[in-house]
Amino acid sequence: MTDKGGREIRVPLDAIPDAYYVVRSCFTALHAVLYHCLPENQSIGQYVLILLLVTRLLKRTFEPFLEDCPEINLKIALLVCHDSLFRSSKAFIGFS
Repeated sequence: MTDKGGREIRVPLDAIPDAYYVVRSCFTALHAVLYHCLPENQSIGQYVLILLLVTRLLKRTFEPFLEDCPEINLKIALLVCHDSLFRSSKAFIGFS
């Protein structure tokens, strides 16, 4: 994907200095948005609830398009990192 000027769209990654996502599809854009929006230091149950809500929203949004393209099988995944020493956690939602 490119912006109106033909430049690639880059989204910075806070966790890695000088690193960024290159947005190539609506799903990498959504992944980047969720990366920045998911709250830190939540319980697994809260992260699962967020995943379920995002899944329902996406299903409702893309259902009309996916009915016409049965060969597309989108999957969503949740990765939760928990550091018991520092009592911190961070979640990531990804697509394949």
